[in-house]
Amino acid sequence: MSIMIQQTAEGPVATANSEGRTVAFTTQRVGQRFQSSAASVIAALDHVANETAAAADDLKPDALLKRIRAGHERHTGPAALAMRNEIATAKRDHATRLQRLMSEPSDPMIAAEDRAAFRAVSIGERRRWIANAGKEALAAIITVGRQRWPELDDAAWQAAVDRLAKLTFLEQSGVLANFSIQPTPAAPAPVGVDMAAAEAFADERITAFRAEQAETVQAERRLSDLISLVAVSCEMTRPDDAMALLGLAAA
Repeated sequence: MSIMIQQTAEGPVATANSEGRTVAFTTQRVGQRFQSSAASVIAALDHVANETAAAADDLKPDALLKRIRAGHERHTGPAALAMRNEIATAKRDHATRLQRLMSEPSDPMIAAEDRAAFRAVSIGERRRWIANAGKEALAAIITVGRQRWPELDDAAWQAAVDRLAKLTFLEQSGVLANFSIQPTPAAPAPVGVDMAAAEAFADERITAFRAEQAETVQAERRLSDLISLVAVSCEMTRPDDAMALLGLAAA
């Protein structure tokens, strides 16, 4: 049983080896929001590794295993809990922000007509319908829930959600005032909004939001890797036991 910390070009990597099993934990691709908590996990694992190495020659295998488990409970556990809490906070924040952009249709009767129109469109044409639909029509589709449209693939559903979020953002944020149609020699006194430019701006904001969500998914995967690493280093066959040792199990 051993824990090693290696410095790589992409950041530190912690590995645990026991009886032919090897698991790694890395700070790579966890995103800026989680870099500090991931680095604290690495520091805790380094502490356990150093304690273990210092005692390895003086302790029998069973006693050394107890030392490793105690080290994880004392050092790795608090760092893992802090990272878990940060991930949970990010997921709640993302859910709240997305919910604000999932506006309800203003007229239930028109919403029912929009849903009927959507059902009447062939499966192959529904992506085009989504790409051209207005906020009210999209709200009619999205707010009744994913389960009402089992024939839609995940990509099409995500496109509908993102378009509704984009149009709601443009309406709520007031940024449309920043995208007036620019005068040209042919039309020197234009009136109205340059919707193409406004939607491009909103697309950038939605893309950035999705990138934040992806980083949170990566961070949660890294936390899962940590649980596996602790299980291997402690010679546990059940990841649930490692979660309990780290203080991550449900109360």
